[in-house]
Amino acid sequence: DRTQALPKPSGRPRIGKYEIVKPIGRGGMGAVYRAFDPVLEREVALKVMLPETAGDPEQKQRFEREARAVARLSHPGIVTVFDLGYHTDGSPYIVMELLKGQDLHARLRETPPLSLERKVSIVIEVLDGLGHAHKAGIVHRDIKPANVFLVEEGAARIMDFGIAFCTS
Repeated sequence: DRTQALPKPSGRPRIGKYEIVKPIGRGGMGAVYRAFDPVLEREVALKVMLPETAGDPEQKQRFEREARAVARLSHPGIVTVFDLGYHTDGSPYIVMELLKGQDLHARLRETPPLSLERKVSIVIEVLDGLGHAHKAGIVHRDIKPANVFLVEEGAARIMDFGIAFCTS
């Protein structure tokens, strides 16, 4: 019986099949939420384009391009994209792995400062990820500390390919 395999509704608000757990952040183009995938039973990061921005066809196309571009990439230094979908209001959303840690911008403001060795290892990891993206024909165009995430395990991951340029 297939109905037994369906997850029970949690009562939380949803975007697509994803249950919203809590907001993580908000930018000029969209909002990011901690969400739960009830089918695969895992937490994810869900980035949904703001409705006012989604009304602009050029911005919407850019958002969709980010999802497709990053979804083509498989690299330990780049955030993994799982899904692209559309909310009931037509706003596109991207579902990505949920990273635990903090972005490099926040870490650089803390004490003690990062050691020279750690800074060099972060730069090497970011360059390796960017090199992988470039080989796939994707140029990030907005690499900055806020778009580099330091996961708890220590690795650096590139995020937010929102203004990426695809050469292919």
